[in-house]
Amino acid sequence: MILRRLFFLIVLSLAGWCAQAQSDLIATRGIYVDKTINLPMDEVVDKEFSPFGGLLKRSLSPSVRWIHLTIDRSRSTDQVATLVVGPHYLAEIALYEKQQGQWVRRVVGDRYPSPQPSCPFGSYCFVIALDKLDSPDLYLRVQTINGYYITTQLLDRVAVEDEMRDRALSAGLECGVLLVLIVLSFLLVLTGGGTIASYFCLTQITALGLTLSVLGVLANYLTPEYAWVDNFLFNLFYVLRCLFSVLLSIAFLKNLPIPVWYTQVTRALVAIFVFEIVWLLLMPVSLYSLAFNFAFIVLWPLIWLFVLFQVRIQPLTHRYLMLGITMSMGLMMWVDMIPAFGLTQFDRMLVPGNFGGLMVSVLMSLLVTSEVRVRSQMQKKLIADLARAQSINMLESQQIKERSMMIDMLTHELKNPLAAMRMAAGSLKTSLMKLPASATQDSNDRISSMIDAIQGMNTVIERCVQVDSLDQGKMVVIMEEIDIEELLSDARRASRDPGRIRIHIHSPSLLFKTDAGLLSIVLTNLVDNALKYSPHDSLVEVSARMDARAFKLVVENAVGVAGSPEPEKVFFRYYRGEHAHAWPGTGLGLYLVKSICDILNGSVECQATVEKVNFSVTLQS
Repeated sequence: MILRRLFFLIVLSLAGWCAQAQSDLIATRGIYVDKTINLPMDEVVDKEFSPFGGLLKRSLSPSVRWIHLTIDRSRSTDQVATLVVGPHYLAEIALYEKQQGQWVRRVVGDRYPSPQPSCPFGSYCFVIALDKLDSPDLYLRVQTINGYYITTQLLDRVAVEDEMRDRALSAGLECGVLLVLIVLSFLLVLTGGGTIASYFCLTQITALGLTLSVLGVLANYLTPEYAWVDNFLFNLFYVLRCLFSVLLSIAFLKNLPIPVWYTQVTRALVAIFVFEIVWLLLMPVSLYSLAFNFAFIVLWPLIWLFVLFQVRIQPLTHRYLMLGITMSMGLMMWVDMIPAFGLTQFDRMLVPGNFGGLMVSVLMSLLVTSEVRVRSQMQKKLIADLARAQSINMLESQQIKERSMMIDMLTHELKNPLAAMRMAAGSLKTSLMKLPASATQDSNDRISSMIDAIQGMNTVIERCVQVDSLDQGKMVVIMEEIDIEELLSDARRASRDPGRIRIHIHSPSLLFKTDAGLLSIVLTNLVDNALKYSPHDSLVEVSARMDARAFKLVVENAVGVAGSPEPEKVFFRYYRGEHAHAWPGTGLGLYLVKSICDILNGSVECQATVEKVNFSVTLQS
């Protein structure tokens, strides 16, 4: 609400200020560019002057501009008038007026700071006695490196007082608005506005410093020996404002898919402005840098607008707000720059982009406030989503912990009875062996089935424990050099049917650095899976080879009654083939193999046909 009121106040004040007519006594204006720099006054009067609309016809080569003013005395009855020349930052202005047949020279400007209490803000003044002039012709010799154009007004006493009042109100309005924007942006920074609010605050601080320099406030505290300080501060504030404007745009589009060319342009601009600041600290002001800064002020709103048309901004209403404000900014800046191009005489203007820049600041503050609010809402949503995700994660962690505790309890409760049952079955089988074989065949078969079932249950429990350790990240990899051939022999001896396993070694040495325990789990699961689902009278082929970079293990078996597995699903947790449910299992063995291979920086693949199933493990060295 405050920002909207400020905007309408600026618009109304500017309209009222521009609408007021002043009693300007200047009838015509002309300009002549002296490229020699040393042209004497007696020769200047004979030169041909072009019509002058305010533009100083800048060039990157040193030159002096002469402004010819013709006075119309009939417009006022006062005998004394004040020539108001601006803007404040013009370096040297010499006025030539003819009295008693001689050209009288008076000098003001940034190089000659002096208090002028009866002069409007941001201007230099010459008091002229109209009744003492020999001719209605006045000449201004202008030498500057900062100004792009010059305003001239010859005002009588009443008009000067009105102008001083209007300029004071304008200066107060500018400074007041900028102070309000600085306070509001600082509050945005304190309330979490981030880099957007910070850069916007810095742009307004530098804008205030630039305005104070333009209004001549800083020059009032300088002596002629330190007049250069005002010129230095003016250019420093100008460059800093451009730099912070670019940084603000970068922060504004930070999280959006901006075009690559815009990123390159902004990086180049930042580098150039930083270089200009260093240059100002070491060397005099460069005409090339001033021309570049002027081009930046003119073209930057167009670049910004073009980028916003390419960037997808959400929500849609926010996108339209940004585009509308940016178009308004560009329009006002260009309207404000019309006098700088010499297309019209605008004696009220203090600096190019002065009021346009002020309204741009207010509009940008609306945009920044809206963007900060949208980002704050997004941040709150992200925080809420994060809290929800953390809550879900905590719940899942608790469930995993409880499941792990249950598995530990079941493992403890089942292993001991199973071990006791296995020992009892073994003892019973040993006792039966003392009896005739014909009388104990059936009992031996049943006891063997009991032992196989107990072994299967032990395997299921062991795999559940291993998967639980994997889920909780408890598997620790201990890399050591092992003999793969010895590991394969141990796995064959520990299998349910060692006689069906054939091991093929295709390398002279199988020394490989890996985790022996984890690789043993992989091998055991693959061999157990092959024995379980292949025909009982078939062989399981285990091949191993090693080259300079990798170890490869292949386990191959014939397809049994359960059929071939689906290679794309076989490593999923709990996956079991369509006809595999007649055999005990959990669907965790191959999932465990795949997970351990990932941990060991390896891979496992399955290839299946109607006759053969092939599992290939590759571990990188």
